[in-house]
Amino acid sequence: MLCKLLFRQLLFWMTPIVLIPLNGCGGNQNAIYESLRLAFTNPNTTIDSTPINPNYRYLRADVNNNPALLVLGYVDADPDGPIDVWYSAMKETIKIQNGRLLSTHGLDKNWVEVKLIQAPPLAAAFDPQLIEAAELAVSKKNRNLPNPLSYTRIRTVMPGYRARIEETVFLKALTEAPGNAPDRLKEGPYSGKLRWVEERARPKVQSANNPGLAVVTAVYAVDMSGLVPRPIYGRQCLSPDYCLSWLTWPWPPSSAVKS
Repeated sequence: MLCKLLFRQLLFWMTPIVLIPLNGCGGNQNAIYESLRLAFTNPNTTIDSTPINPNYRYLRADVNNNPALLVLGYVDADPDGPIDVWYSAMKETIKIQNGRLLSTHGLDKNWVEVKLIQAPPLAAAFDPQLIEAAELAVSKKNRNLPNPLSYTRIRTVMPGYRARIEETVFLKALTEAPGNAPDRLKEGPYSGKLRWVEERARPKVQSANNPGLAVVTAVYAVDMSGLVPRPIYGRQCLSPDYCLSWLTWPWPPSSAVKS
């Protein structure tokens, strides 16, 4: 708790450009103050050239083509997997669990009180047996069978307080990166280690007059180079015309600053 309070007090003094690299309660105070110094002496530093401390974890986020650099504030334990809580210098918050967006705070549009019920791992979309079972489940004569590549999501949209929107989300593997994916993920030798997943949500209650029930999509890049598949990129539309993306930073991993 003390660590979280310290983090929020330091964020209050930050400019809206550079973030404090504080990870949980184990941060190095000298590194924190050095980041504060950089924020005031070089506020126009771009994200690509911003020096970062490899001891901390960063996320490059983008909301409708407005980029920002976020830092991992802390990790919440949860039975369904750890929840990474990311902060920007403007006090926006993004929570991500197993590669998926769990909630946002401080954006023009936000998802809050999000529940992901029995969500399969993103890499499940590449499993041939699960793909076959999902295709069988959506066929006309087998619609009562469970679909292993789907789950239920419940979310509340702010502002406007459209509460407890319940929808079914379907996973599908993509054969290639989508056209709107960052170029750095589509080019270079590391691009061959990534596989792509699309999620498309279908509201359980349809209403043409409620924009909160519009169909929204998401796309993810999963790094398959390790023993365990690792989501490194996501792009979730909070509404059809308002999308948030995030990328493990720096990327590719070889671009990390060594010290």
